[in-house]
Amino acid sequence: MSPQDYMHAASPAARAIADFGGWVLIVFCIAAAIVWLLLVRLAMRYDDGNFAEHAPAEDEKGRSWILIGGLAIPAVVFLTFFALMFAPMASTAHQHGARAADQPNN
Repeated sequence: MSPQDYMHAASPAARAIADFGGWVLIVFCIAAAIVWLLLVRLAMRYDDGNFAEHAPAEDEKGRSWILIGGLAIPAVVFLTFFALMFAPMASTAHQHGARAADQPNN
């Protein structure tokens, strides 16, 4: 028996969900690549500063980056994917057969 692979689903219902999962995986890879490029750019940036003094702790410069890029955008993307996931799940007919375990005991 081989390991289960969600990208190669067996039933039509699972295939619809796996197709959506493929798009989510692509968007995640693009977002991860952007983050890595920003980290490399930040690491390679030359700065004349030193550790003798630093910016005041009360300085709110850069807080918008945290609020927008760190909270708002990921929240919007996550909630969008969460809402879009209902379409492939609802479009597939989930039929529950009458199995022996579902029958009442007499």
